[in-house]
Amino acid sequence: MKIGRLAAPLVAIATVASACSSRTFEINPMSESARASVSSVSIELSGSKLVDASGVGARGTDEGARRSTSQIPRMYGGGLVGLGVHMLVKGMAAATGAAAAQPELVVDETRGNLQSAMQDADFAELMRARLTSSKAAGAVQVAAVVVSPATVPLLDASGTPVNQLITLDYRLLLHNADQVNPSVGLVARVTARVLSPDRKRLFYRATWTYCGEQHNFVQMGTSNGAILRQQTDGAAFVLAEAVLYDLYVNKKPRKETNGCMDFSDLPSAGSQPKA
Repeated sequence: MKIGRLAAPLVAIATVASACSSRTFEINPMSESARASVSSVSIELSGSKLVDASGVGARGTDEGARRSTSQIPRMYGGGLVGLGVHMLVKGMAAATGAAAAQPELVVDETRGNLQSAMQDADFAELMRARLTSSKAAGAVQVAAVVVSPATVPLLDASGTPVNQLITLDYRLLLHNADQVNPSVGLVARVTARVLSPDRKRLFYRATWTYCGEQHNFVQMGTSNGAILRQQTDGAAFVLAEAVLYDLYVNKKPRKETNGCMDFSDLPSAGSQPKA
């Protein structure tokens, strides 16, 4: 069997998979009735981050070959012909993965730097500081921001009860970390729930997703993970503004395409940290 005949179905499968994975949807603004008469809010922040970078990239040729072949599905039917095609594709994948893998010492250092960058970043505190100083909510005052399990105060500085309570739950992880020689970037998601101060009424719920620019994982890990650290700070800057702006000022839906959102319309778009 000629390799050239095998290429066409592989390209077709990749094209279909790409088309199926492309998706766009919108989060609609909170209703005007829920925004009405809101002058102050308190915010409670919690979340988690995936700090284990031990599996990022393939460590040497052996792991590169194993990782590549493990991602080959059985898609060529039964019988000897199907088995032969599967073995041929598997062999090609192993060779490609082995050639693409980075040296073991490079991967060890890179994984350590990426893990340190994720562990060292206090995303909750970065978000808290940004939310506290933000003016993105327009006329709505942010009375207090606390990191769970601290108890959030429900009175503003004058002793007046706040109108709404916002709970924010964040998740941080690296995109494409399971590939052989991946380009990775930070993905940060924040889910907001807008509640009555007694937590008995839910006014609104939505999730915002920030995607940092992807770089080869070795580059991302250089200088003790400097790029990843910058992306973590950028994510806190952008998401803190986006949540408040979209909740209380913005009247347009925010689009998410393939799991990432465009934040270029935020008031600070010209001064946002580079991803």
